[in-house]
Amino acid sequence: MGFKKGRAARAAAQAQSDRCSNKTAGLRHDNECCVFFEASNGWTYKIDVMKMVQVNVSKGTRRNVHRHQGHSKNWSMWQYEAERAEGRNYTHSKTTLVQYPKEVCIALEDRFKAARALAAKEAAEGSEAVEQQRCEQRWRVRLDGLANDTLREVFRDTSAHSEALPPDSENALIPEKQDIDAPPVQPQESMLAGGDDVAAAGSDEELRPEMLASRASGDAALREVLLELMLRCRWAPCDVTEALRWLIARGLRPGAPHVRKAALLHGGLAPLRVLLLEEQVDVRGMELLLEHRQASAAASSGSGGGGWVQRCKPALKALLARGALLGSHSLQSRLLKRLEEDGLALWVARVLERLRAERPELPDAVLEKIEEFI
Repeated sequence: MGFKKGRAARAAAQAQSDRCSNKTAGLRHDNECCVFFEASNGWTYKIDVMKMVQVNVSKGTRRNVHRHQGHSKNWSMWQYEAERAEGRNYTHSKTTLVQYPKEVCIALEDRFKAARALAAKEAAEGSEAVEQQRCEQRWRVRLDGLANDTLREVFRDTSAHSEALPPDSENALIPEKQDIDAPPVQPQESMLAGGDDVAAAGSDEELRPEMLASRASGDAALREVLLELMLRCRWAPCDVTEALRWLIARGLRPGAPHVRKAALLHGGLAPLRVLLLEEQVDVRGMELLLEHRQASAAASSGSGGGGWVQRCKPALKALLARGALLGSHSLQSRLLKRLEEDGLALWVARVLERLRAERPELPDAVLEKIEEFI
């Protein structure tokens, strides 16, 4: 009799989960550690992944939440405590664990990892870096769905302060010719919408092009988000370089993270010419796939499978030829492995060429030993 009751209970729980899965339109998060969702019973719940508590927004009732790691590190199960029905206390427990719907589990796991990463970043870099990241996330929510024409208007008042590159700088990034106009990816649509308070803050008046352009000079987070949006757009190389110079003129300080964004989001050589040749950003030892789960996921949002590697091939090869590294990753891509081998060969060739130029007295035998060592 117990087996039949258990099977009936599992069937009822599965039916309840299916009904909940069909009603996840209200699923959202607050960009911090809380997830909101509307259950099939009509109630809205708030789940705090750090306190491990579920709260009924209307009634205020609270339930404990549990996270169980699966056999592999790729998935986790999220459950909440519910009262056991009378007559089924054969386990001598008044509560039972009920699993959340699949969409809610994904959202909870995403917020849980984001909150832990934020705490680790605060411990390593301080509270200012964390606040900067939170400001950037709020701007991403507010500018989500910004029209391409509106974004062009933001960069339209750029001054003609940039100078033309030397004729020989077109192929200075890599020894061989590459396509500089690789089609970038479209903006990634987030699975979860931001909180109502954040969404309401982005009024049409504040998101006008002239208002965004005026605020970009004093808001570092807004400059970072504008850079990401610009790199994802299908603009001509000249427009990309002018927009990047516009951001630099208004306070953007180019560094290795901006080079990584340009390589994974845009994929062409146009932004790299500004960052590497004009701003002289050093990329030696930089790991391109340092944050693979976020960066490469954003890079691959417009192409299925490993298509993002083909799209970003010119930029990746240019950076590998200048001493950058792919870093530790779990990608099984033959093209990526071949690209890493070609980039290492180009990097060795650049090192030997520099040695021959600065130390012409070195014999060929010594250069051969150096090449074998590298």
